[in-house]
Amino acid sequence: MIKLDTAILSANKAEVVSIRIRRGETRIKETKSLETKLKCQINKLSELFDILKKTQSLSESLKDG
Repeated sequence: MIKLDTAILSANKAEVVSIRIRRGETRIKETKSLETKLKCQINKLSELFDILKKTQSLSESLKDG
């Protein structure tokens, strides 16, 4: 299993939006440093669609801006 901090750090370095679903054994874990700060946390998978819509809207506004 990949450690939480390692997965988040990899996503952040690749400039990918890091999203964690708070469930399972990492539900209560917190990251250790600012480098591994999550972009988003959700409690259920259905919340992912809201995050994707916000990300797309932000991306489109940056293109137009």
